[in-house]
Amino acid sequence: MAFSNYVCPVCHGKGSFTEQTGREEWKTTICDYCDGTGKVKAEVDIRWKPDYES
Repeated sequence: MAFSNYVCPVCHGKGSFTEQTGREEWKTTICDYCDGTGKVKAEVDIRWKPDYES
């Protein structure tokens, strides 16, 4: 099961970071957390086990 279409909490949906490296020079770095998409999803796995507490 997956829950998708959430805004990336690291880049806030921008997909990248831009920083000034010199006068009129800019460097853009892709967000590692969302791989530049600006969105993330949660994948949920459920594992069933015996319930010995009953």
